[in-house]
This record gives sequence, C-alpha cells and structure tokens, in this order.
Amino acid sequence: MEIVVSIAIIATLSAVIFPAFAQARSRAQQSACASNLRQLSCAALQYAADHEGLLPLTSHSGTASSWATTLNPYGAVQALRVCPSDPLASMRSAQAGSSYAWNENLLGEVAGSHDAGDDSEVAYMPAAGVERLSQPTHTLLLLEQSAASGTDSRGDHIHNRAWQRFPGKLLEMLQSDLALTRHSGGFLTICADGHLHHFPPGQLEAQAQQGHDPLQIPL
Repeated sequence: MEIVVSIAIIATLSAVIFPAFAQARSRAQQSACASNLRQLSCAALQYAADHEGLLPLTSHSGTASSWATTLNPYGAVQALRVCPSDPLASMRSAQAGSSYAWNENLLGEVAGSHDAGDDSEVAYMPAAGVERLSQPTHTLLLLEQSAASGTDSRGDHIHNRAWQRFPGKLLEMLQSDLALTRHSGGFLTICADGHLHHFPPGQLEAQAQQGHDPLQIPL
C-alpha cells in the first residue's frame, strides 16, 4: 500500500514539476533569443552608422558580402546568430548559418532571378537607408526564419521581395518563411529603430489574410 501511495505522490509531483521546468526552459530560451536579436541589431545599426545609413548586404551579393561576415567586426559572432529554440540550431551553428534573417526590402542587393520576374536582366536594388525611414518603429528589420530555410550562410535573408508578385499566396509564404510560433506561440523580431517586438499568436497571419505584407517598409 505504501508503495502505491508513493507512486501516486511521485506521479502527481511529476505532473506539476515537469511542465513548470518546460515553461522555465522555454522562457530562458526566449530571453536568450531576444538578447541575440538586440545584439545583432546593435551591430547592424553600428555598421549602418559607418556606411551612410546603409545596412550590410546578404549572400545575394556573394558569400563574402553576407552580413554573417561583414558584421563580425561589430560583434555579430556565430553564437549570437542561432536561437536556442531553433530545431536546426546545431546544423546552423556547424554550417555558419543563422536562425535570423534580414527583411529583404531594406537591403541593397544584386537582385537574383526570383526578384527579376520576367525581366532577364539582373539589376541592383537600391537600399532604403535606415536614417531615411519614415517609420523605423514599425519597420521589421531582423526576423526569425523557419526550419524550412537553409542552414548555411546563404540562408541569411528572407526572400520577401518575391512575395509582392504573388499576393494571393502571401499568407502561405509568410508561414513558410518565418518561425511564427516559436516563442510563446508568437513571433520575435527587431525593428529598424532597435527595439524588440513580440507579435502575439496569429497577429501576423491575420495581417496577411487581409492582404497586408508586414515586411513592407511603411511610407
């Protein structure tokens, strides 16, 4: 009888303690991710201050031009580029990849074929300088990408310029490219003014369903 009572007590304690541990672990991982995003945004904004307000390039313009390389002198080391909640964290760390990606609308790039549409010529896409943004508080800068993205240095940005060509698939592409439910069921991002923002569950999806692309630069 005593054994049965002991087992019942252990089972009851486990039912209480294990979820609490899981929640504490999740909160710690979210805090670590938020810290990563803040430090990466600081590095990016310092870079912009040294380069006439322009943000670093991505792997579109060559691996050596990727922000993973150019922001290293500003403190954006590999350890900061991976979210501990990312299911691909180990692979990204091993392959110099990142859990985080830039909003492509803010970048000056040599546009690839996926951006060129029917135009066979590849053009240079001018950047929108950080200092010239009209609403930096509402401009999403650095985003958590989904497990569907690449794990090496080529997966350093979201291909959201291409979203504009398929407005009917905006929600589908948003859900495919971004980790919308990774933290407390919602989404962490850094805005162009350097502040951290947590979108509650379903908010970005609701915007996309209404035809609003949340990664567009506000006018």
